[in-house]
Amino acid sequence: MNKKLKICLSGILIFLTVILSVLQILHYLYPQKYNDFVTKYSAEYGIDKSLCYAIIKCESNFKSDAVSNANAKGLMQITDETFSWAVLKLNENEKELNIYNPETNIKYGIYIYSLFYSEFENDKNALCAYNAGRGNLLKWLSDKRYSDDGILLSDIPFFQTKEYVKKVLFTQKIYNFLY
Repeated sequence: MNKKLKICLSGILIFLTVILSVLQILHYLYPQKYNDFVTKYSAEYGIDKSLCYAIIKCESNFKSDAVSNANAKGLMQITDETFSWAVLKLNENEKELNIYNPETNIKYGIYIYSLFYSEFENDKNALCAYNAGRGNLLKWLSDKRYSDDGILLSDIPFFQTKEYVKKVLFTQKIYNFLY
C-alpha cells in the first residue's frame, strides 16, 4: 500500500472515530431513561416519544426527585394542584399514587400534556400551557399583541416560557436525530 493511501485511510479512520465519539457523548447527554414508561404512555396518549423525552430532559434532566422553585415535582415537574386535577380526570385514587414515582410522574405528565395538545392543537401552544399554565395561554391567545387569530401565538410574553418552548423543541430535534 502506498504512503498516500495509508495517510488517507488513517484520516478516514480518525474522522470516523471522532464522529462515533461525539455520538456516544450525545447519547450520554440525551439519554432515553425510563424508556418503558415513556414508550407506553406516549403511545397511550398519542404524544411523540421524542417530545416526551425532551420535556423530561428540560424539566428535570431525568432526576425523579427534582423539585422546582414553584414546587413542581418529579421528572415532568408537575405541581400538586395540577397532579390532583389530572388524577381526578382519570378517576383514580390520589392517595395510592406517589408523584415522585417515575411511572406515575411520566404517565400524568404525558396525560396533562396530551390534554393541552388536544385543546390547543399544536406543540408550541401546548408547551406554553404546560409551562405557564392554561389560563395564561388563554389570555395570550385572546390578546392581539400575542395572537393574530386567537389560535396560534405569534409571540410569547413570558421570557421564561418563550425560552422553555425553544429549548424543548430544540431538544426534541436532538432526540429525533439520535434515535
